[in-house]
Amino acid sequence: MESATGATLKYQQHYWRYLIARYGYSRAVHSFEYANEQAPGNLYMAEELSKYMHTLDPSRHLANTSNWAGLDGDWSNQQYQNVDYADAHAYVQTNSAGQGTTSWLGTTDPITGANTGNDSALYVAAHSIDQFTRNAAGNKPMVIGEAGVGNSAGTLTAGNNDTDTQGVWLHQYIWANLNRGGAYFIYWYVDTLFSHQLSPLFGPYRKFMEGQAGDTINKRVPLNNGKYQDVGLTLPAGVRGWGQKDIVNGGAHFWIYDQNYSWTNTGGGTAVGGKQVSFTLPAKNYIVEFWNTWPSGWTGITNAGQVTTQNINHPGGTMTLTIPTGIQTKDVAVKVIPATGYPLPMASSPAPQPSLSPSPSSSPPPSPVPSPTPKPGDINGDGAVGLFDFSIMLTNWGSPDTSSDLNGDGIVGLFDFSLLLTYWGS
Repeated sequence: MESATGATLKYQQHYWRYLIARYGYSRAVHSFEYANEQAPGNLYMAEELSKYMHTLDPSRHLANTSNWAGLDGDWSNQQYQNVDYADAHAYVQTNSAGQGTTSWLGTTDPITGANTGNDSALYVAAHSIDQFTRNAAGNKPMVIGEAGVGNSAGTLTAGNNDTDTQGVWLHQYIWANLNRGGAYFIYWYVDTLFSHQLSPLFGPYRKFMEGQAGDTINKRVPLNNGKYQDVGLTLPAGVRGWGQKDIVNGGAHFWIYDQNYSWTNTGGGTAVGGKQVSFTLPAKNYIVEFWNTWPSGWTGITNAGQVTTQNINHPGGTMTLTIPTGIQTKDVAVKVIPATGYPLPMASSPAPQPSLSPSPSSSPPPSPVPSPTPKPGDINGDGAVGLFDFSIMLTNWGSPDTSSDLNGDGIVGLFDFSLLLTYWGS
């Protein structure tokens, strides 16, 4: 549906009103999606949904719609300014002819010409950087709401039927997110993520970006300060990598790997220790951290989780780093931090407080207004008993939740529902 007016729109809004009544209270809901995989193009109804939700949803959940493949979603059009984020789906799953592939890039990275299905890191970086280069989302975040990677032979899909018990596909997929494109990927296939117990692979990435317990300076990467740009790596032959840098405050972070090391070729490639990488940064004293990107104790990985540190007094211009030879993995993440730490976020100024001493011309302060007595059945405290309260009661059904246990018998159930109906509309 491209557009709706009159009664048609009203019927849609009645449904949206029900969604708010049923789920509007919940923090477990990320966003409301108008349609799953609509044809790329008109966002009229997504805009109507977003405006409605922003007006009536008490929790101000996000609202959007998703495209099945293309980037021509018109997200940058100010006519659709209420749509909260762009969402396109991208699968590279079957064979080199692109049969079954639903990605605007097909199966090929436009920069390297390599097949993105065979390399989950290249898949992430290629799609993220390409949408950023095209400014496909305008000033909105870009989410790849469904992502999937399959080998060019058409026999394996990462996360579905792969035999990669070490989790190279997921490991590369995670660390390639250091690229400058900023897209956020939601991977569709998770069967082997759980059967191979790969969830710990997310841990090192989080520590790398946020810092670790015991840090004496602020090492949390301030990506939202508006000053980051592509790191501009000069890499040795056969090595790929992506990252960003802050040329105002100083600091950089990136990840590199041997391009022959992928989920379809786990035995390929060589260790990156001893290789050199160059980029530019302003003059400053820096702490350089070289991260083994695998969780501590991960099977088959030497020195998993180890962080090697160097101090560098950089005169400005090109910085050339040699990866320590002790790093025997086929990838490494590097974090270049100002020696005094990243700047702390600016604290918001407190709102001015009224003076307690009245000026000569001021009127006497008003008498305090007593808080209203809680209304029976008004579970969410909005002053009325209705659908929001019923929705909360359903969520707490069978529990001892005191807010929904209206008769005080220690369990939320039919007696409480009966009382709620008694108070309904008051």
